[in-house]
Amino acid sequence: MTSPDTIVAWSRARSRRPPLAPTFAIAPLLRTARFKIVMQRRLLALLGCIWLCFAMGIVCTIFTVKLKIQTEYILRALESFYSQQQMTEKPAGECKTASCHWHSDYLWGRLNESVDPCQDFYAHVCSSAWFREDGQLSDQPYADFSVAQLLADVRDSLTLYGSRQPESGHGAWSFPVQAVSLLHLCHRASSSSSSTSGWNEVHDVLFRVGLGGWPFADEPPADWSLLPVLAGLERDVGEGVLANVALRRDLSQADEYQLHVDPPETLLHKFLLHRRSSNSLVEYETQLAQLLSSAAGGNASGAAVVNASISRDSVYSRLAADLVAFEKRLEAIRAAPLLPLEQRYVRAGQLGAVAKWNWTTFLAETFHGTRTVVHNTTVVCDRCTYFSKATLLVQETPQRTLANYAGVKLIVLLSPLLSADESWSAFVTKLASRGLSGLSERLEACLSLLERTYHYGTAMLARMSLGRQFSTVYRTQYDRQLAALASSVLHSASQRASRLAFLRSDERRKAQSKLQAMSFQVFGTAPSLYWPALYYGVSSPLLRESEPLVSTVTLLRHTRRVYLLSKVPNLDLDARYPLRVFGAPNSYYYPLRNLLFLPQSLVAFLTRVSNTIDAPFIPVIGRPILAEALRAIDALDGRHIDDVLSLQTWWGHNSSARFDRLTRCLLDQYAAIFWSSTSGSVSANWRENVDVHALFRDVASVGPLLEAFRQRPGSDKITVRVSRKRVLDPTQLFFVNFALSLCDHHGRGTMGRLQTKLGLVPNAVRVNLALANSREFARAFKCSPNRTMAPATRCRTW
Repeated sequence: MTSPDTIVAWSRARSRRPPLAPTFAIAPLLRTARFKIVMQRRLLALLGCIWLCFAMGIVCTIFTVKLKIQTEYILRALESFYSQQQMTEKPAGECKTASCHWHSDYLWGRLNESVDPCQDFYAHVCSSAWFREDGQLSDQPYADFSVAQLLADVRDSLTLYGSRQPESGHGAWSFPVQAVSLLHLCHRASSSSSSTSGWNEVHDVLFRVGLGGWPFADEPPADWSLLPVLAGLERDVGEGVLANVALRRDLSQADEYQLHVDPPETLLHKFLLHRRSSNSLVEYETQLAQLLSSAAGGNASGAAVVNASISRDSVYSRLAADLVAFEKRLEAIRAAPLLPLEQRYVRAGQLGAVAKWNWTTFLAETFHGTRTVVHNTTVVCDRCTYFSKATLLVQETPQRTLANYAGVKLIVLLSPLLSADESWSAFVTKLASRGLSGLSERLEACLSLLERTYHYGTAMLARMSLGRQFSTVYRTQYDRQLAALASSVLHSASQRASRLAFLRSDERRKAQSKLQAMSFQVFGTAPSLYWPALYYGVSSPLLRESEPLVSTVTLLRHTRRVYLLSKVPNLDLDARYPLRVFGAPNSYYYPLRNLLFLPQSLVAFLTRVSNTIDAPFIPVIGRPILAEALRAIDALDGRHIDDVLSLQTWWGHNSSARFDRLTRCLLDQYAAIFWSSTSGSVSANWRENVDVHALFRDVASVGPLLEAFRQRPGSDKITVRVSRKRVLDPTQLFFVNFALSLCDHHGRGTMGRLQTKLGLVPNAVRVNLALANSREFARAFKCSPNRTMAPATRCRTW
């Protein structure tokens, strides 16, 4: 503790210190200079840090870029390695459902990678790999695959049905038993040896239809008349030489069927469209000459008329040349343009008449004993100009040629019942078939003959065969799904109809209303055998092995009479729907009823693929549905019937003019795609022979189908591997299947003939034209502008 003395001493010493100097003037200056020095040092340090960070950033960026380049190079190397060495492992994003696996197997290695899809998508998809000679049922595009599968299923169902039936004659008249008998007769003929008696039965059948003495080397006898013979062929066996006659119920309220007449399909047409055809007219003419010569050898009267001084082969070569020349002229006029709906209803007397031919008399003879046809009878003809030209053709053609052609057509119809050992047998069987993979041509011809005999019955057998069970089991799974698909695509189309480019706003509402109100009939067959049994009757003639040709023609005559007597509401089964059972997968639209008919062939291929119509099949099955449904709003059928089914034109003049501009745009694109890829001179009137309304429907169907596809749950996850290096995304798969629904075997060499000779729009043009006008297609395949499939100017439909 400090003492008081110490404190006092300290106080005194402090009081003796000298006073401080006055430094108040220089202290602030010293403090300011020192602060500046410190701040300068800190600022320099901060700038140094910034420059150091910037330099380090540049170095890091350079390093990152180099690392990224090296990483990408390594990843590409690894991807290439695994794609070649470990293809069995599916990538994480690849679809693994059963439908995707089937599509992968179906498309594997069949797309032509050497063709740029942006240059020619049809050639890219529809390669020659689809048309191998040794192919199976599924080794062909959808259209052929579906028909072939339907034929095979009906064959299997009939075979199974026949094995389970007792051998007694009980119920032998029923159409399932008769169908089994016909299939047995075809099989028996394919394994039997040829004989003169075979030609004897053929000549017996020809004599019964008024062609006794066929083939005719000279003009027929003076008492022979052409008109009753051709009318009898149409009436008794349904074989049209100059015209096909049909009954259709155009109005749902009508008590009677309307009489329709259409141009016939020529044998030359069938030959050129056959899948295994050489397209050689010389070969076709040679085969005809061989058939005529062989037939004359089995007919004493036919051989006797040949002058001994003239070579036998030269005579029948001349007859065959006359037939080919006649068919060429017939093909030239049968491609007449379709008329608008209001111009298709004419009087029978307006079809034409000359000294050798009268259409009214022909129709009256065809319906002899079933209904009355006179000069004022209303007739419906989609291509009425054909009949006036055909009248002149008959007048200018020798009766010998017409009679010989009629005989050849009858032999082609009965070809599956003729011996397979004859040298000409394969030729006539080819003319009665399409040459589908996985099936014999004789089976195709035999089931086509069955369809001609029992149209509704065959449709019913085809419907039952979709169940893959016993042929009398009637399942409805595809009925419901097909109806749901039709509703989906029609809904998409009706939504887009509000944006139709060529219609006014009020007209667009009517178009929407027509599409929304459209009804459809799926398959059109009943689940019971009672009605067909009542329809065909218990008095149906039986097929006999001793006389296969005669008994078949007799049965045909019976069922044709039942058809020509069609009455509503029940006894009209064969006349209800005009589409062929084993024809190409198409639908049929009734303009005056706003009704769409959907046949079995649309979904027949699914019986070995899937029990459901999955999303990838929408462009396959939906395209023929929607393309036909759009007839409700086109210029031919749609604009003449409004949304309440009244016969009045609901398009304005400006709408018609805008639609004409659209069709000219499509024809210009057609010329750019078609004529640039075919050799030969351009026909001056080629535009008149193009069904531009069908082109419009093809183009307009792409957008709604794509919308319906994308609305399906899970459709955005469908990716399919089609080769070791290629995986299709969902949109690409959609367009590939769209093209496959129209694929056929015709290459560039035959495209010109399809258009100029047969009046057909090649499917290659239909596919490329439809997809070239789709911006979604160009995006999906990354097509640069001004390519064939990505033109600078598109034809706007919606």
